[in-house]
Amino acid sequence: MQPLKLRRRFAFASYVGAAAMSVALLLGVGLAGTASAAITIPAFPGQAGAPVSGFDTYPWWLPAATSGGVTTYPISNTDISEGSDTTLYVMQSISDLYAQAGIAPFSCGILAAANTVCNQGSGGSNPNNTQSDETDNFSGSQELVGTNDVGSGNGQSELCNGSAPAAPAAGVDYSRSSKPVSSSTCPTGVELGFAKDAVVGIDFLNIDPAAYGTPTGYQTQVDPQCSGTVTTLDPTGQGGPGQYPSYASSSGAVVCTQFPSGGIGSVADGWLPGNSLTCTTTCTGTKFTNITNTPINGGTGATSVAYRLFCQHGPSTTPDTSQITDWGQLTNLAGGKAVGDGAPIGVPIRIIGINNGSGTVSTFYNFAQSGIGTPASGEPSTDCAGGSGNVGSGDVDQNAASGQDPLNNQGPAGTNFISNPEVSLENTPSQVGDFAYADWGTSISGSSDAADQAVDIDTSLYSMSLGAEKSNPNAEITSIENNPSATSGNCGGAGEPCTFTVNVMTANAHTAANASELNNTYPMARTLFNIYRTDTVRASTAGFLNWLCDSNTAPASIGESTPSSVQKETDHVDGGNFDTDLNNIIQSQYDFIRLTDSTQETPNTTPTDNVSAGGVNASCDAKLTIAASGVSAGVTTITMAAPVPSTVQVGWPVDFASGTSLSFGAANGLGGAAYGTITNISGSTITVATAPQSTGSGSAPTTLYFPGQAPILQINTAGS
Repeated sequence: MQPLKLRRRFAFASYVGAAAMSVALLLGVGLAGTASAAITIPAFPGQAGAPVSGFDTYPWWLPAATSGGVTTYPISNTDISEGSDTTLYVMQSISDLYAQAGIAPFSCGILAAANTVCNQGSGGSNPNNTQSDETDNFSGSQELVGTNDVGSGNGQSELCNGSAPAAPAAGVDYSRSSKPVSSSTCPTGVELGFAKDAVVGIDFLNIDPAAYGTPTGYQTQVDPQCSGTVTTLDPTGQGGPGQYPSYASSSGAVVCTQFPSGGIGSVADGWLPGNSLTCTTTCTGTKFTNITNTPINGGTGATSVAYRLFCQHGPSTTPDTSQITDWGQLTNLAGGKAVGDGAPIGVPIRIIGINNGSGTVSTFYNFAQSGIGTPASGEPSTDCAGGSGNVGSGDVDQNAASGQDPLNNQGPAGTNFISNPEVSLENTPSQVGDFAYADWGTSISGSSDAADQAVDIDTSLYSMSLGAEKSNPNAEITSIENNPSATSGNCGGAGEPCTFTVNVMTANAHTAANASELNNTYPMARTLFNIYRTDTVRASTAGFLNWLCDSNTAPASIGESTPSSVQKETDHVDGGNFDTDLNNIIQSQYDFIRLTDSTQETPNTTPTDNVSAGGVNASCDAKLTIAASGVSAGVTTITMAAPVPSTVQVGWPVDFASGTSLSFGAANGLGGAAYGTITNISGSTITVATAPQSTGSGSAPTTLYFPGQAPILQINTAGS
């Protein structure tokens, strides 16, 4: 059994071009930052001048650190992450498993008086006994997850810029993200995909608002666009109490429609005025169970239902492009009208705002604005973020409801997220009920006003992670809440339900499921990532992230085209294999689909999740970029375009990717791979003991590997 390898599947890659860069793998304890000067690595602790038989020299042993001129051997490092709420809980469970792997068993005993060295046992015998497990966190690294729950975009900013909202004092080693890395926010960031998920639209089919009485608040409040008095927002003085605005599909003109006097049924179920308040299968309207981003009536992307609900703000003179504000526009489709152009019924749509730093929000709103071009002169911005390009920098909540009238306190773009008190966390539809209670349950003295709360819930639209919805019972329900001091208008008094299950919508008529997520036919399929920086990543961070991505297949040839992997070992707590435990956590406990370095995915991703089209999930392979200028057959010195990182050490093995025109000869390495060995490092050059040979075929070598049971280091070169 080989000792601990830091890091088996950890790779260095470079970009060949004008802008060469040199970065280093930080192997010691400390913050993410620039590399320190090279240190002298002594032999295995406890042995004078030579390692214990069966254990290799550095870097095959524990990471080293220097303090006050004394080199020590820390047993563990602590890695800090920030970011996605979607992946917070699954990464906490994975981190617990990794910590467990480093604790039980730990056959390299710790001396009570000096916990920086390895207790070799009586007489200095080899501690590598049959209980050893160097693959699974043998050095006992600790992963600190969720110091601040800030969202994917903010997590990337904290990792790459050390910026707000709440970067911890100790720095961030990697960020959790449910969206790809932003090249502008994080130019040295690389994402490692470990799971697939889907974002889904949410509405409520399982609530009967009429069971809770007459919603007097909705019938009596005054919307500024339908005030009945001439004002700036109501220049014609149309409307009156209980009337709500929509916009004519042809011209964008304001249309005021009275809220139904007798209350409403389940509008998402297709209830229309005149139907029984308890209709389900007998409702005459069209159920709203499918969110689409496809154009209607031969128009452009700006005519899609998703765009007009969530992105377009206010009226537009271009036909079929005004904001959709009334449930009848979605369900009252008599006469063959397209969804989005139905006749209003006076029931306003309540868009639920969500933390705009969320990767879930980014996925959903990029779906909503798909196919949108440059706005016509005088027309509103065609970007959900209130700017241009992909969602990520602006306010996506300009149509989000706030307060009792869901159409009153919307926008303008850029301000609503800051000023709106009803912006939820991602993946928490339970907050829909919280907002309803804040709107109505505390506003009428002595009453919980369950009737108006029920209308709030019934008319709401939301989006969330499918994995979160399936795995978290609280993420699939919302409730009417009772005011403890109320004497009337409470929920449950007549035996009616007070809690309601969300309805997961299809998207472009596709259902989110394992197959449609992996082959990306579901339009909001996405990859869940951990993102690290190529210029600051530490060995402990790389070790953890790649352990998570390794597929546990038998070692194969070196090279990304046929990725190798480490063999995880037995979890002595539950008796299973650690890789099986990872599958159980990701797939069974949290309902995501696990990705490894050998998972097959197909092209046509929407949005792009940075997985190689038709190939293996190469985004699991961690790489640290340095620059190299060339390597040739018969030459033992390889010159880099920048100084060799201080963490590359004499004694490291090197190899080439399979299928290239150079080789080190006969197989003599771990996993049947051939390799050379570094004998000297000087400035920007490394010297190898054996000159590479020409294979007589294949492409010019672009990758130089440092192999173990799988690659731990690669250097892309300029070719031979």
